[in-house]
Amino acid sequence: MTTQFNTITGKRAIYYHTSWSNYARNFQVKDIPEDVMDISYAFWDVKSDGSIVTLDSWADTDKRYISSGVEPLDNWNDTKSTFFGNFGQFKKLLESGRRLNITLSLGGWTNSKYFSDMVSKEVSRTNFVNNLIDIFKKYPIFNGVSIDWEYLSDDGINYGNTGNIVSKDDSKNFILLLKQLKTELKLHNMGHYTIAMCCTAAPEKCKFNVEQIHPLIDQLHVMTYDFCDGNWGDKIAAFHTNPRKSSFGKWSCEEAADYYLSRGVPSTKIYIGAAFYSRGFSNTDGPGKSASRGSPDMSWENGIVDYKDLPQIGATEFIDKESKSCYSYDPIKKVLNSYDNKDSIIEKCKIAYEKNLGGIIIWENSGDVKNYKDSRCLTRALKDNLTHGYPEFKSTIKPPIVNQPTIINPLPSIPVSVGPPVSVVPPVPVVPPVPVVPPVSVVPAVVPVIQPVVSSIPAIVNIKPEPEIPILTQIPISLNNFCNCCEKCICKNLNGLKITLDVDVTNKKVVNNKVEYK
Repeated sequence: MTTQFNTITGKRAIYYHTSWSNYARNFQVKDIPEDVMDISYAFWDVKSDGSIVTLDSWADTDKRYISSGVEPLDNWNDTKSTFFGNFGQFKKLLESGRRLNITLSLGGWTNSKYFSDMVSKEVSRTNFVNNLIDIFKKYPIFNGVSIDWEYLSDDGINYGNTGNIVSKDDSKNFILLLKQLKTELKLHNMGHYTIAMCCTAAPEKCKFNVEQIHPLIDQLHVMTYDFCDGNWGDKIAAFHTNPRKSSFGKWSCEEAADYYLSRGVPSTKIYIGAAFYSRGFSNTDGPGKSASRGSPDMSWENGIVDYKDLPQIGATEFIDKESKSCYSYDPIKKVLNSYDNKDSIIEKCKIAYEKNLGGIIIWENSGDVKNYKDSRCLTRALKDNLTHGYPEFKSTIKPPIVNQPTIINPLPSIPVSVGPPVSVVPPVPVVPPVPVVPPVSVVPAVVPVIQPVVSSIPAIVNIKPEPEIPILTQIPISLNNFCNCCEKCICKNLNGLKITLDVDVTNKKVVNNKVEYK
């Protein structure tokens, strides 16, 4: 149950699933769409002494799903199972063959008070590491941890919830904790477990030692939402999770990614955020206009509306041309709600591909429409444009259709699909070995054909159509991304095949292509 799975494209969509979603929101583990592969379960609390405790044992481990849930249903006569609840539901999904990566998320906005205290002492750091490993052993559904410390800083200023303990030594002590955690995970055969860290999207609040911390983590979850809210005193109606830069907003997903790239974080470790909920303003004439307070609309909390309840009756949904943000506006109530819809989600997927990011984190999955086949479903949009496919390339010309190779040699008796190539150019076939020749540019045609630099690995390629995908400047493809499911899998025999395409987007031609086998 601790295998690390990867998606077809290598990009991840990591969905927060909360312990409270199975109450009034009525979003259960069984409702998670089958194409979802990555879950961060929120939250457990961290204490000063290094204890890690549940916030709701009934939801997490105790509730028995008697009448509805993941099959087979629970029953009161079961004396063999050691836990039930949401953890038990995830266990059944994994046992049924579902490919899931589940991390335990610690902290959050409300529960970050004691992180500073915990990391400040060697004994409490040791307790934390030991307790986390014990949790992994007791509940073998997890293959990682997400540390949501809001917010780690070195300047002694609390940028998080009122009452949080802070210290100028927090970064130094956190580095000690991460080193100890990585060492102990390896000793317990858990070295492949993911260590993720959440962080602010605002550069002026990023006061931790990024350069020394990023080598010790696998994923950096940049929370690119909650940029603004009328309820917090913001006087200008703006967007709280805009993909691109806005003239009347401080931050954006794109700028946040660029900031952490400038601090030396490898692009594939960076994840930007998507919001399945709104924040808003009232008494406003629209984006960039003055506002007096937050939105009166709500689903469960004042001023916050689930995506599935948007736009509200009387409001019209718009996309801001500059920032590619989604918002709805009611001219009668003079209320603006900012949120992600399908268009802004696709724009974020484009950013992930443009900058070769690891993917997108989502707060949180219960906010989406429940019908996965609904055209407005954001989970489906992330599947089609991030984890299993690619965002459409908007251009004045129609891009050619790119085909998906199915490699059937060197093991011809077991055909296996290796996933779609990531370029809007014709397929690069792998043919029997011949001497290496220089790259061949695209010959203008209705659907141009590129002759590759020939690989030394023999293979026969069968072609089948795949959906259109975007032009990217450089596209490396490695079969190491696709599968590590078992030692006998054919994918093990293909590891090391690497295809790289350099695309001149302006002149619409491939300027270099090569196939390597290492």
